[in-house]
Amino acid sequence: MRRTYTHEQKLQYLRDGYEFVRSGNGTYQAYIAKVGVSRAAYYQWIQKHADEAGIPARGRRKSS
Repeated sequence: MRRTYTHEQKLQYLRDGYEFVRSGNGTYQAYIAKVGVSRAAYYQWIQKHADEAGIPARGRRKSS
């Protein structure tokens, strides 16, 4: 069954994931597995909402 998340939940997961990795508790993949969000969805959220969540978006840059 597909789960939907509110915008506020997405931002909170992004902030919590960033703090989880930054504090040395593990990787993003470990955090994603812990909270039960799909990897694809989480990384899409990073691309869309990183600025709003106040976290750095790393990885590929979109071509202009």
